[in-house]
Amino acid sequence: MHKRARPHRRLWTRLLAFAAGVMLVPFADATDVHQVKQVIEAKRAVQEHPDSVEAHRQYQNVMIDEGWKAQILEEYAGRLKKQRTAENLYLWARLQEGTEEIQAFETLVKEFPEFSWGYFGLAAVRAREGAIKEFEPAVAVGERYLSSSPTDRLAWVRLAQSHLALYDRHRSADHLLAAEQACEHAIASDPAAVDAYYALYDYFSDRKWWVHALYYNNRALKLTEQGSPAYDALEHNRSWIPAHAEGMGSGSFRKM
Repeated sequence: MHKRARPHRRLWTRLLAFAAGVMLVPFADATDVHQVKQVIEAKRAVQEHPDSVEAHRQYQNVMIDEGWKAQILEEYAGRLKKQRTAENLYLWARLQEGTEEIQAFETLVKEFPEFSWGYFGLAAVRAREGAIKEFEPAVAVGERYLSSSPTDRLAWVRLAQSHLALYDRHRSADHLLAAEQACEHAIASDPAAVDAYYALYDYFSDRKWWVHALYYNNRALKLTEQGSPAYDALEHNRSWIPAHAEGMGSGSFRKM
């Protein structure tokens, strides 16, 4: 996680957090009102959805970005000590670093083999080392889970990301198509949340597969509220890619 310079502490950040009634950790280092609101919203989401892994992930990410890694680590170590569940072990494991992180995820998949987040986390760690074998059990467990919980949007997105990682390794079109189908399932389960299309746009644009990237950019654009920052960014992409990307028509099976 990158570190950034911190401004002088400001009274209004403390007042805003206090007014929200969710000041369980200090917020005084937030750099502006938007960041303070992010912290408040993340904490509130955890309070309203205490069993949501994604809500806890977002809360962790926001607090770490605001410089509270030690406090978050202590908080989730306490949760794990109080109740050793798959979710708590995962949320604690993702806060570790180096060999401790690997060992924590290995323990997680051993103790809770039916918990797909564990394989996904271990696969992400191993991918940084150039080994992605854990993505295959991540796909198998994810598909088994989704057969009984087909409306879990985030599980579909995780499945798509696992297939994309396997495509990078095996270059099998089956994995690429499976990733796209998983993202379509994610959108179908919650049309207002287009992060699945963002995932595909990022993947294809990073590899300069511009026709594919533009296709999913435009799919996301159709589902995004006009005038929002996300809409403006997607609208920019729609005009920028055809004007600047080279080889737009090469090697693509997508039709615009």
